[in-house]
Amino acid sequence: MSTAERDDWTGAQLAAHLAALQGMAPEPAEHVIVRCTLRPGDPETRLGKTRPGNPDTALEATQPGNPETRLEATRPGNSETALEATRPGNPAAQFEETQLYYVADEPVPLSQAALPAWLARHHLRGADRLALAMLVVRETLDQAGLIRECSLERRRGALDGPLVGDPARVEFIGPARMVRLYRVRRDGRLAEVVGSADTLPQRHLTADHFAGEQCALQAQFGRETRMLDAREPLLFEAMVGLDSILHVRLADGREIGCGIGWHGPLPFVLAADFPRFSAPLLLAPEHEAAVQEVLARDNLVRHETRLVQGGLVVIARHRGGTDLFLLRADVGAVTAVPYQPRPAGIASGDQYRWMRYAEKFERLAVLDAWRDGDSADLLVITGDESGEIWRHHIDADGVETWRKPDEVAAAGLLYREQLSRGTLAASDAATAESNPGTRDDLLNHDLAEPAPAHSLLAKTEAYVAVLAALHRAQESAYSEAPPTDALPHLQALLAALDTLEAEHAAIEARLLLAQVEYHRIGPARLAAALVRLEARLPDELAETRLVSLTPAQWRYLVNPAPFGVAVEHAFPETAYDIEEAALCLAYRRPSAAAFHCMRIVQAGLAALGASLHTPLQVEERQWAQILTLLRSTTPPEQAPLLAALEQVRRCCRGARLVPADKYTEAEAQRLFRTVGAFMAELAAVLGRRSAP
Repeated sequence: MSTAERDDWTGAQLAAHLAALQGMAPEPAEHVIVRCTLRPGDPETRLGKTRPGNPDTALEATQPGNPETRLEATRPGNSETALEATRPGNPAAQFEETQLYYVADEPVPLSQAALPAWLARHHLRGADRLALAMLVVRETLDQAGLIRECSLERRRGALDGPLVGDPARVEFIGPARMVRLYRVRRDGRLAEVVGSADTLPQRHLTADHFAGEQCALQAQFGRETRMLDAREPLLFEAMVGLDSILHVRLADGREIGCGIGWHGPLPFVLAADFPRFSAPLLLAPEHEAAVQEVLARDNLVRHETRLVQGGLVVIARHRGGTDLFLLRADVGAVTAVPYQPRPAGIASGDQYRWMRYAEKFERLAVLDAWRDGDSADLLVITGDESGEIWRHHIDADGVETWRKPDEVAAAGLLYREQLSRGTLAASDAATAESNPGTRDDLLNHDLAEPAPAHSLLAKTEAYVAVLAALHRAQESAYSEAPPTDALPHLQALLAALDTLEAEHAAIEARLLLAQVEYHRIGPARLAAALVRLEARLPDELAETRLVSLTPAQWRYLVNPAPFGVAVEHAFPETAYDIEEAALCLAYRRPSAAAFHCMRIVQAGLAALGASLHTPLQVEERQWAQILTLLRSTTPPEQAPLLAALEQVRRCCRGARLVPADKYTEAEAQRLFRTVGAFMAELAAVLGRRSAP
């Protein structure tokens, strides 16, 4: 095999090597964005036939359940992929295809022919190409240059290299509609996952990212492109991996929507018909003054302003109450009428089906709904178990086009207040009485189980219980009832403070409890003491420091065998160092993790030397001598073992098998993964030798 053939690894070879590394891809050394774009090449092509009602329209074909859906056809491994069917040369296709490679150190995109030279310049050959992170954007555009269909794939090393990341593939239509997410199974196949706020990709934005948005737009559309406005991405847009949504004016005067995401240091721009939200709804000055007068006169608290059928309205409620009112500013007066959230008959049959789906499968409580102006579209307010409130836009066909958090909706605030009455589990019965049939399905029996004592959930529930007990005790004191009526609330307060580990507040609560039990405090003094306790509690809790761990760091803590069960059985003497290395990575102590990794490698080399009857603990632990001895004594079929050890040597950053003075987190994580791969390969080799 020639050097060029060894260097030019195929996607299958890279996938096999990644499997040998137990799926632990190295930290990206370089980033590339590949854009595979299909554009209509003729005004009379099929792209021109995508008008509503045309049976040939591709967008109609992508509805759920249609066997001809193009997104279904574009899954990896499907020979009937729609993108393949539209390649030049196919008589049924009228598309023009381009394939460009965007890199950070070149001012213009590279062609496919120029890519090998760039890879050679960056020393990305053979197995090292796994350190090349590629974002493959496959997009089909319409006549206006906007996205009709798109998929984003996160691959390593090559256009057909192994898929990595969570999610590893995203498919969608137009402006982030019908989003589908996929992760990679252990066997390398894709598995679809349900999209939610929990599946959003991590965002690590810096000031350079925000400064680079204008440059990215100008690089995509020309220097005369001007940004009109920007907003945060909606939930579906964030699932796609977009970090901001911009609306721009092009050189020809057209205004389009763009989503910008980042792949390492490289931005990518997706042009589609993203919704553009207007400025906040404002009443006319004379109507605003009349609304303010009614609010003050009737002691009402103002909530959101809506555009409904017939114009703008304001939602309000009595201060401290739960009854809602709708204030409509008519000519010369403001009328206030009782308002019932989610009025009957507000939605069509398709829109009601979406509500039932949201309640049953997404575990959302539908709280309110109203028509979006004079259109047939519906705006829906929902709440989830954690108290997060969402606003959804549902079109006339019952399709959700976007959702975003909502912090002002009156129905959502009432729902959140119901959740905060005591612990979440304790509120189960109360909310079931006030809203039967909806909350029953949402607050299931799992929430009634006590949270682990030192978990963040236990602390959160304890804080909610503290506030509830304080407020009930204060109400009892203000009502001039006997102080002993506050005893149950003070006892509940003391138990919750113990869970919070708020020592000073707990001492003060015990003193109050003793004074109440011995009738040494009156209602007024008790109320004042409870107010002081509530005011001081946040200051004491602010002194508590929590260490937050990402899911990846948490996995280091809970994985009982980070290097696999085979390593655990073959090298029990390394269990301590493996566990300590994982703990150090979880708690961001990379240099300490590298120290334990070196001890693991030394133990592995000692076992290997004993099996070969060759001492590998050479003087000063020189890597060159160790590898020379192994090459002379290791049979050819064990070349993967030498390759895995060579990867460890590259991560050690030194000529000797000793840790360097300092390691970054990325370096320590890469060293940990390579040591794990070496030990797993060594366990397999020694297992084969000992087999009868």
